[in-house]
Amino acid sequence: MANGSDWLDARSDRLRDINRDIYRSERDLLHEGGLPEREWFRHVMYATGINTGFAPEPMPGLQQTIKWDDASAAQEQADIIEAAIHRLANRVDRIVGSLSGL
Repeated sequence: MANGSDWLDARSDRLRDINRDIYRSERDLLHEGGLPEREWFRHVMYATGINTGFAPEPMPGLQQTIKWDDASAAQEQADIIEAAIHRLANRVDRIVGSLSGL
């Protein structure tokens, strides 16, 4: 904003792409298969717990499988979370690069 409206207008297409990347970043933390026994919850970083009512539970798929003492399923959930974090990190790198190029 300090550069003025002409500066912003000249970069509107690039800024639009950056804004689109920012608002789509949350989608990087979704898993199409959903959480174990709750396919309708697709966010791998937070969801309501199975037995917590509406209380949030961080990394719910991983927490659930650890509570169930299922090492194989817990590893699968850890791999899903790792992939989601990498998707988000790649997007953040792209956004930072785009911002640096302005």
